[in-house]
Amino acid sequence: MPDNMWVAYSWMAVSLGALSGFWLYLHYRRADRALGSREEVARLEATVQELQAELGGVANELHDRLEQLHERVDFTERLLAERPAAPKALPGHQIPTPV
Repeated sequence: MPDNMWVAYSWMAVSLGALSGFWLYLHYRRADRALGSREEVARLEATVQELQAELGGVANELHDRLEQLHERVDFTERLLAERPAAPKALPGHQIPTPV
């Protein structure tokens, strides 16, 4: 093998190593940008916890309102059940009396 072939193969190996290193560097940077900084992750986690706490409060308030509505409906149903049912007539019409 001539000396110039050894040099060519050496340069090919060095170039391949450099390209591999550059490729790894680019993928590392892309992954680092995708994950974000630690401060940003901590800020987002704090925001998520605040929103979960707020959502829990809204859910409790909604549950309380539904309980009140249920009590009102029960009360109204009891009042309607106690009252005798009276037939209703359309305006201008009379209700026939049973014989």
